[in-house]
Amino acid sequence: MAPVCLMFRRSFPVLIAALTLACGPAPSWARIQEAVAKDQPETVSPRRGPIRSEVTVPGILFSRKTAEITVSPKTAQAFKVVSAVPHGSVVKTGDLLVEFDSEAFQDQLAEAERDLQAAEVAAKESQRELELFLEQHPIDVEQAELTWTQAQEDYKYFVEVEFPFDYKELEQSLKSAQDFLDYNHEELKQLEKMYKADDLTEESEEIVLRRARDDFNRSTFSFERTKQSSQRQREVGLPRLEKQRKTAHRLAELAYHRSRLELSLAEAKKRQAADKVKVALEKAARTLAELQADAGLFRVTAPIDGVVYYGKCVDGKWPGIAELGIKLRKHGAVQPNEIFLTVVDNSALAAVANVPEAEAAKLQLGQFARMAPTAYPEGRVAMKVAKIAPLPNTDGSFETEFELAQASQLRLVAGLNGSIKVLIYDQADALLVPSKAVFTDEADDTIKYVKLLKPDGSQTRAEVKLGATKGDDVELLSSTLTPNDKLLLK
Repeated sequence: MAPVCLMFRRSFPVLIAALTLACGPAPSWARIQEAVAKDQPETVSPRRGPIRSEVTVPGILFSRKTAEITVSPKTAQAFKVVSAVPHGSVVKTGDLLVEFDSEAFQDQLAEAERDLQAAEVAAKESQRELELFLEQHPIDVEQAELTWTQAQEDYKYFVEVEFPFDYKELEQSLKSAQDFLDYNHEELKQLEKMYKADDLTEESEEIVLRRARDDFNRSTFSFERTKQSSQRQREVGLPRLEKQRKTAHRLAELAYHRSRLELSLAEAKKRQAADKVKVALEKAARTLAELQADAGLFRVTAPIDGVVYYGKCVDGKWPGIAELGIKLRKHGAVQPNEIFLTVVDNSALAAVANVPEAEAAKLQLGQFARMAPTAYPEGRVAMKVAKIAPLPNTDGSFETEFELAQASQLRLVAGLNGSIKVLIYDQADALLVPSKAVFTDEADDTIKYVKLLKPDGSQTRAEVKLGATKGDDVELLSSTLTPNDKLLLK
């Protein structure tokens, strides 16, 4: 029954056409075929053909062999220009690039030499003073020890012997005065007694008696004086002496410790002064050495053969050429560590470009590329991908370097712009279909499929994997489709 129905479905348009013929004038066979074709669904068949995918980005030439020129002085210097080669000059290794004014530097160098000589003299003098001090230092320490030892011995003798003896001396002096008084008194009494018994006193005897009385009076006075003095000494003099000697002993002790401390500090000061002079000498020597090293910076020569560019290359470009041109005029000035020139070897050229993020994933090392320099619109430079940045720039693009695949007849130099076309895909026998024959799954937009019209008129869905696109065509990858299959366009 099914074959009959299928036959009927296929012949239905023919029957309609026959009825039409029966009811009207007879049409041509072409009109009949056209009527049948209009009733068929629109289909397309896969076809084999080449497909190429390219990405075009703006690029710029740069050199992989450059020598950035800067002056990096060890001392602070001003580099005023006397002369400089023009931008674009072709130079050889050793050619003079820039000459700076060195007059002020020569004065500074001479001053540094004088400072070093003065520092050397000061260092010798300081060292000799330290040596003499170290020779005398042990003697001074020994003298301080001796003085303190003697002070201790003297104080001990005073406390144990001299001071107690002073009290005994007072007692003995007082006793002597008392004895002398007693002797004179007794002698006077005896003389008076003797002369009184005679009843008559001669003149000579009177003189003796008078002398005895005078001696007695003097001894009495002497005794009183000695007694007073002894009392004064006991109550005031000796206590004062004891206090003075004790204070003197304490001062001697303090003087000893002070002398030891001062001797120790004096040694430290001498050594510190010697070290300070030594540091000053080292600094003066270092300053002179740095200035002598800087002496070669005032004539800058080319380290390699190449072309002189003003400034520094940044991403293949040369910003600041005008500003550096002003600085490198006569009487201009450049700053230390500033890159003011670059010698470029144009025999080692490469190109750099920023490839958009959407295309960067398709890049591979070694891919073929062609550059059309802006200066030579009809010229082409064969290149290949040499380096791809692992991380994107801030704008999402990936910096990519291209090396020349072969020597070019064009006069290429660093800094030339151009358009770089990279062949990112090339398939000579690809299976192609119109992109409108590929549909997207409504539930999962990552799934692509085609609607296949079978010979019996039924339809089936076949998932496909897409490759490169070319115009309205898209490549089918890993597909079982053949050019004999018919795919629905709707």
